[in-house]
Amino acid sequence: MLRAYLADQLAEPGEHKKTELASAFLDEHAAEAAAYLRELAERQVAELIKEFCDEPDREQLSLFTGLPVAIAVGPGVVKATNNCTLDDLGAGLAYRAENIRHAQRRLDDYRESMHRFEQLRAGDETVGECAQRLRRNPPASQ
Repeated sequence: MLRAYLADQLAEPGEHKKTELASAFLDEHAAEAAAYLRELAERQVAELIKEFCDEPDREQLSLFTGLPVAIAVGPGVVKATNNCTLDDLGAGLAYRAENIRHAQRRLDDYRESMHRFEQLRAGDETVGECAQRLRRNPPASQ
């Protein structure tokens, strides 16, 4: 429900502030909003764990400069670095490498789409305006 609400709001012209969108959603959908509390808490936990996985471990800094406070050893699985074995560090390295490959693919897709938009846009069109125009009149090369 929140996703659909945000999609509708973001379709409206102009800028949208996160805090205003959240407040408006709560005002309009108070009963349904309660169901999202667990999801929001889980997302916040995930964000904090991500920070721990990026934050250098001050206790180990002089010996193991590249190790963070916590190591993500798989999707949704994290361990305190102090409790990690060599196998855990290997799993964490593999997981980080896969995340980097995934991020690189997304960056490549973004860059390719941006380049395509740059080539196909007319004047100061927005992405949405360009897409609508191209749906109505596809370029001959497609």
